[in-house]
Amino acid sequence: MTDVVLKTELGSGTFGTIFEVLYKGAPKAGKIYELSDDKSIDFETLRELSICQELKNTHPNMAKMEEIIVYKKTFMMIMEKYTCDLHTLIRKASFTDEDKINISFKLLHVVDFLHNHNIIHRDIKTNNVLMKKVNGIYEPYLGDFGAAKYFNTHENEKAPTHTDKVSTRTYRAPEIVNKKKYRLICDEWSLGIVLYEVITNKLITIDKDSKLMRFIGIYIELFAKNHPTYSKLISGLLTSPPSKRLTCKKALKLPLFQDKIVPDISSYPRILYWISKRKLEKLKKSATGSSDEEGESSDEEEESSDWKF
Repeated sequence: MTDVVLKTELGSGTFGTIFEVLYKGAPKAGKIYELSDDKSIDFETLRELSICQELKNTHPNMAKMEEIIVYKKTFMMIMEKYTCDLHTLIRKASFTDEDKINISFKLLHVVDFLHNHNIIHRDIKTNNVLMKKVNGIYEPYLGDFGAAKYFNTHENEKAPTHTDKVSTRTYRAPEIVNKKKYRLICDEWSLGIVLYEVITNKLITIDKDSKLMRFIGIYIELFAKNHPTYSKLISGLLTSPPSKRLTCKKALKLPLFQDKIVPDISSYPRILYWISKRKLEKLKKSATGSSDEEGESSDEEEESSDWKF
């Protein structure tokens, strides 16, 4: 593995640790995935790898995944290295209105892009938004898809409840807190908390569900008085009933963004809604050193394998 030189640890993601690395001589970030107790690659890791592979080079405000490589009997995801995350930046910097509008607009659009392709992120928070300056303006890049999954929007009310073991507590939507069924719109609540923190330039440090709900109820009116320009955006995203919550698609049409041109999502590369079982098994075997002789499937079987995680 001479192509990779491990340097300093940058942080941890949902299922692995992120390092600053030199990859083929260039500075990058590398996420090393943890093995399960039996030294195998678990399902959640494979799901994140498959989704990141499908998202590669699709949206300009998606954290750029460059390559997935085998590293010491597990996987490493090679990514572009960014300046810092949004959480760090809020503590250290003061955003201009131009920055706030740009960050809000770009994050709304990338989440709308995911939802347009039936992908639910489930862990939108300031730590998972990577940042860098482009032409003097802060640009956001949504990352860490460890909790993301493809979502069947046609599920009826009798469909199984999705796990509530997602999202960082501060950013969890009320329907997740209350252990109810949730859909794509739960991401909008999480994004609402993120944008509240961006606009106020202050991180919410409450980590108790009940206290956070009371905080939102009390401070949303105060926010409207202090930040009237952003009032409809934040109050809409932080609406408790999911059926009445503002979607990203509708938020992009608010007067706040009247000077912004909303890119046509259909012009972006399409995301495939499946990744074949054979492709994942091949990746897994290459990491664990298993033989590739067993479990071969025909091309016809591969094409019919529906892996909508």
